[in-house]
Amino acid sequence: MAYNIKGTLNQVTLSGYLGHKPELKYTPAGVAVSSLSIATTVGWKDNAGFLQEKTEWHKVVAWGTAADYIVKHGFKGARVLVVGRNETRSWEDKQEKKHSVTEVIAEQISVLTVAADSSTSQQPGQPAASSPQTASPKSGGQQDLPGTAGPREFSEPSPDDSDDLPF
Repeated sequence: MAYNIKGTLNQVTLSGYLGHKPELKYTPAGVAVSSLSIATTVGWKDNAGFLQEKTEWHKVVAWGTAADYIVKHGFKGARVLVVGRNETRSWEDKQEKKHSVTEVIAEQISVLTVAADSSTSQQPGQPAASSPQTASPKSGGQQDLPGTAGPREFSEPSPDDSDDLPF
């Protein structure tokens, strides 16, 4: 966990939908890491009264037990809740071109959508038999959260540069 210095605060809370099934990778030191794309959408009415929408894509990185958790429980279209902090990193590629990206480093992550292929039947208005849970990278602690509606479909944009981590 990062500590605030001199009264500053770097905290991000996102509730959105996973753009792809998370994959688990490992650093050379053996630490689990997963890169996620999360879509959030805002809506407003334009001057003519028509509803307009804009979807924003957020790059999120989960480490340790949070990475293990999201890979095990996350799936494309699942609604997730992420609490973390913004962090910008820079690197040079093999052609010595400089790149930088700002990502949300997940400190807590929860899958709020129960997978559709769950073998348990559920009555409308009743909590799911296997409740979504929360994971944080350091504690590994888990906490029950209420379920939400099923997954949404989003078409994830193709990035100009690679999403691969530089290790």
